[in-house]
Amino acid sequence: MYKKRILDYVEFLHIGKKIFELLDVQNILVLNEVGETERTILKVKNDRIPSFLLKHDFSNYFLESEKILWEYENIRLIPFTSKKFLIWGNAQYEYYTKNGIDQNKLMIIGNPRYDKFFKIQHIQKNNKIILITPEPITEFPGLADTNLAIRYENLINKIIDGIKKIPNTKIIVKLHPGDDIHNKTLLSIFEKIDSSIPIFHIKKISELLEECDVLLNITCEINDPSTVMIEGMIFEKPVFEVSLDEKTNRFEYQENSPILSLSYKAEIDNYLSKIVLDSKFKNELLLNQKKYLEYFLVNRGTASKNVVKILDS
Repeated sequence: MYKKRILDYVEFLHIGKKIFELLDVQNILVLNEVGETERTILKVKNDRIPSFLLKHDFSNYFLESEKILWEYENIRLIPFTSKKFLIWGNAQYEYYTKNGIDQNKLMIIGNPRYDKFFKIQHIQKNNKIILITPEPITEFPGLADTNLAIRYENLINKIIDGIKKIPNTKIIVKLHPGDDIHNKTLLSIFEKIDSSIPIFHIKKISELLEECDVLLNITCEINDPSTVMIEGMIFEKPVFEVSLDEKTNRFEYQENSPILSLSYKAEIDNYLSKIVLDSKFKNELLLNQKKYLEYFLVNRGTASKNVVKILDS
């Protein structure tokens, strides 16, 4: 691997230096500092050029999972160079300051990515369409193994069987948009169970969220929940998360939680029926989601303007 990639990295460094020679770069905005391209640019840049890290992650911040989240936190594991961390809201601010991040490096600005989502008129529908978003198994956290893959396939079978017990309910699947190897495995699993289920890869998530009645996300690791769940909240859809992580011990709905988040060992069938058919329960979830968004995500619809002001200042 070293021999195969060493020339690529040398070329990255050369291109990075050329960029700063040819362009008058005033600021650098990155979504992370651990990617190959990002680390190259930050390594070769002039020290006078400030970099801003626009944090791209989402966590439920359940109390019992906060310690586990911090164990895998990039900021904790890798020395970060960005001048400021641009974060989504009060939840992240409290989380990072509590864990020792200098509050002077944190700027609460919201998330520009979701500005357009708040400009879409969200219409509640009763289509009984469940959108399943299966998170692919990745090597990054070092937790991938055969046991996880087996649990994953068994869970998909369990979920599909449970949904089919609910009358007049349709299933659609949205794979992660990245080019993940595990996506091919997930595709074959769904097709083997029921080849009539629509499966999308690159279709806009906003279009599918508008169409569905419930969002069901499958999480592989407790430390890496998908941002699709907060997107579901923005579109005012009840969000159901099923975690494959053995560290997850949630078997019942936690009162006041914005997400119905359970272990794969829980009674999934009962809650599938409840979140689809029980209007009172759905409305309770939606109310909790609304409160949570106010706490978690500020400047909804105007975050882009805040980022531009920071870069111009």
